[in-house]
Amino acid sequence: MLNIPDKTSWFFFSHGRIALKYGLQSLGFEAGDELLVPDFICSVIEDPLQKLGIKAVYYPVTRELEPDWHALEKLKTGRVKGVMMVHYFGKAQDIPRFRDFCTRHSLLLIEDNAHGHGATSTFNGRLLGTFGDIGIASPRKFYSIMSGGILFLNSPDLKIPDISSVPFFPVNLKMKIFRSLSRMFPVIKAKLKKKMLKRPMFEDPRSFQEAPLADYRMDPVSFSEYQRIPWVELAGKKKHNYHRWEIFLKGSGCKPVYSGLSAGDAPQCYPVYVSNKQEAIKWFDWGWANGYYVYSWPSLPEIIIKENSGALAKWEILVCFSIDRVPTSNTQLP
Repeated sequence: MLNIPDKTSWFFFSHGRIALKYGLQSLGFEAGDELLVPDFICSVIEDPLQKLGIKAVYYPVTRELEPDWHALEKLKTGRVKGVMMVHYFGKAQDIPRFRDFCTRHSLLLIEDNAHGHGATSTFNGRLLGTFGDIGIASPRKFYSIMSGGILFLNSPDLKIPDISSVPFFPVNLKMKIFRSLSRMFPVIKAKLKKKMLKRPMFEDPRSFQEAPLADYRMDPVSFSEYQRIPWVELAGKKKHNYHRWEIFLKGSGCKPVYSGLSAGDAPQCYPVYVSNKQEAIKWFDWGWANGYYVYSWPSLPEIIIKENSGALAKWEILVCFSIDRVPTSNTQLP
C-alpha cells in the first residue's frame, strides 16, 4: 500500500515551476537567500528563483546524475538556506544521504520529482515528493494533460499559500483537440510532425529555453483528467517500453544512464550517453526520420552554458528516447 503521510498538503498549479515558487514562499525564502541547485538542470528553474530574488548556487553532478558530494560540502555559505534534490528521469536519489546533509548543515530540502510523478513513483513504498520539506511534481509531462504542477507541503508548520486569486491556466478548444489526438494517435502525430515541420535543434542547448511564465492554477479540465489517470497501468506500460528500448539499443554503442529500474521507479524516458555530439545528432536525425521522439535534455541555464564545461559536456552526449512509443520488429538501427 502506498504511504502518503497525513501531514502532506497538495496544491495544484499549471506547472512545476509555479508550484516551486509558492513552495519556496511557504518555507520563508526571501530575496538574497541562496539555494543549492544541481548544475544539470532545466533553465526554467531560474524563473521562480529570479521572481523571488533567490540566488542559485550550482553544484556538480556525476555521470550517474548523483551529487558530487565532496564539491557540495564546500558550497555551504551563510546565505544558503536549502538544497534541491532532483529525481532525474523518475529515478530516486539517495534520499537518506540528502536528509543527513540537510540535518548536518541546518538546510531545507527541496524535492523535485517533476520527471516521475504518479502513484507508482515511490521510494520504500512512499510517494516521491513527500520526503523534502516541500516537493513538486509535473503530471502534465506524463499524461498529455494541458496543465499540471503539484506542490507538496510536507510539514503542518508550513503556511498554506493563498491561491484563491490565482487564475486557472487558459485553455482553448484547439489545445484540447491536439492533446486528445496526441494521446490517442501518437504514431499519426509523429508522421504529421515529420511531414509538416523541420526537426527541432536538439543539439543546441539554447533551442528550448522558455520565457517567464505567469502564475496559474491547474485548469479544471486537466484536473478532472488527472483524477482519472490510471497510474498503475501507465507505469506498467512505461516500464515495459523502457525495457523494449533497453533491448533494442543493446550493442548500439549507447550506454544507459542507469543500470536498471527499481520497483518504485516511474521512468519518464530511456536516457543514454553516446560517444560524442555528432553521435547524438545522428540519433536525433534517426528518431525524426523514423517517427520516434529522440531528444536532448535539459535546456541548461545560460550561466551553465557559458561557465560550466562539465555540465555542458554531459549535456552534449546525453540522448533521451521517449517511451511513449517503442521500436517494432522492422525498426533498424542507424
